[in-house]
Amino acid sequence: MKAPPGYLTRGSGRDQVWLRADAEAFLARSGLDGVAAALALPGERRGRVKSLVVLPDEGAGRVFVKRWHFNRLEVAARATLKLNYPTFSGLRELWNLVALAAQGFRVPEPLAAGRALRGLRCESFVALRELPGVSLGAGVPVTRTLPRALGVLVRRLHAAGFVHRDLYLDNLFLDPELGLGLLDCERVFLCAGTPRRRWRVKDLAALQASAGPAWSRTDRLRVLRAYCKLPRLDPAAKRLARDVARKARRLTAHGAKGPTAS
Repeated sequence: MKAPPGYLTRGSGRDQVWLRADAEAFLARSGLDGVAAALALPGERRGRVKSLVVLPDEGAGRVFVKRWHFNRLEVAARATLKLNYPTFSGLRELWNLVALAAQGFRVPEPLAAGRALRGLRCESFVALRELPGVSLGAGVPVTRTLPRALGVLVRRLHAAGFVHRDLYLDNLFLDPELGLGLLDCERVFLCAGTPRRRWRVKDLAALQASAGPAWSRTDRLRVLRAYCKLPRLDPAAKRLARDVARKARRLTAHGAKGPTAS
C-alpha cells in the first residue's frame, strides 16, 4: 500500500508507518513515528482489541490515537461466524480520510498511521487531529434543519461512491459554523459507481437505529426526503423507507453499533 501525497513512508511490507510530512517533528516527539512506540503509549482500553490515547497538540487542539492489537486468525474465525469481516487498519483509515477530504467532506485530519504484522498478531494505529463539534449521539437538539442536513450529507456521500458502514449518530459531529462531519472511517469503502442498494440501506438504517426518542417519525422522514431530494416520498422512496425501517429494526434487535471490537 502506497502512502498518499504529503505523507512520508517509514519501513515497508509487514511493518510500515505513514507520517504527515509537515508534522514529522511533532510526531517523533509524541511517540507516533513507529507502531511499537504508538502501541506503548498509555491509554484507555475500549473493547477487546481497541484502545484510545489523547495527546495535546502544539496550538491545534488535541490528537486522538486509535490503536488495534489482535490475532488475525481469531478475528477471521469470529468474522466468519457473523459473515462480517471487521476492518482494523490505521493505514486504511488514513487513506479513507484523505479521499473523503478531497471530496469536500469534513473529517478529522490524519497525521500518522501504521501497521505491523508479527506472525498472526497485528498491531495498528492512526493519529488524528480533533474534529471540532459535538457528536449527534450526545443529545444534540433536533432542530428542523438538522434532519435535512443529515439527509443531504448521506446523499452526497453515496453520490461520491462512498459507503460508511458505521454511520451511527455517535460518528457524526456537528459544529454550528462548520456543519456536519464524519468520524470512525476505518470501514469506509469507495465503489466504482453508485453503491449497491443494500449498502445505502445499511447506512440509512444505522442512522435510524441509533436515533433516540428525541428523533420523531417526522424527523426520520425528513432525513429520507432530503436523501431522495423529494418534497414527499414517491412509491420508490416509500419502498426504500420500508427497507430502511426493516434493517433498522434488525440492527436494534442485535444491539449493533458498529464492529464488535469497537
